[in-house]
Amino acid sequence: MEDLSVLISGIEFKLKSLTSKYKQLKVLNKELEERTEEQKQIINHQNQLINQLQEKIQNINITKTLASRFEINDAKKRIGDMMREIDKCIDLLNK
Repeated sequence: MEDLSVLISGIEFKLKSLTSKYKQLKVLNKELEERTEEQKQIINHQNQLINQLQEKIQNINITKTLASRFEINDAKKRIGDMMREIDKCIDLLNK
């Protein structure tokens, strides 16, 4: 009978130990799930920020391209004006 009592006590101790460990793991699991959700939100926010920055870069590149075209047209106009001025000077020198 004493052996049975010792055996039951051992089983009860192990059961309490397992129950305690289960509760600890359950709490830890919940904390990890919350942290995982927070990390997912951070990743989503960062992805949105990356997309916004990529759009800004694309807009800047387009603006630079357009500015270059305007600068080229402006330079062509200035060269044309200078050529006309040079032609006028040559005409005056020839007279």
